Amino acid sequence: MAKKSGRKVAKTTSLKGVEGVNVADKMNGENMFESFTKLNESFFKPDGAKKAAAWYIETSEKLATQMIELQEKATSWAKETPLAPLFEAQSSIARKLVERSAAAARNMWQLEAAE
Repeated sequence: MAKKSGRKVAKTTSLKGVEGVNVADKMNGENMFESFTKLNESFFKPDGAKKAAAWYIETSEKLATQMIELQEKATSWAKETPLAPLFEAQSSIARKLVERSAAAARNMWQLEAAE
């Protein structure tokens, strides 16, 4: 490393001629723009937005259901205690909330329920 006014300065090397470094020459700016435009068109069309919403709703519903199942496993120790009805009620309410929220979101997006 070269020393310059008391500080260490790393030497720089030219990457000109190194394969794959000079991307600007190899890729046309218009081609990149067209690719992004096509991606945006496919995503922001009503069908693309509906597909994204359906995927998001389905994934969120599955994740919430898995979290409820995890909670049920974590509270399984309370089966023979007076707390059991409380945990069962909590789980039941959570399942209904997830089910109704997903149904409301699907209704808003006019989607069919995933089977």
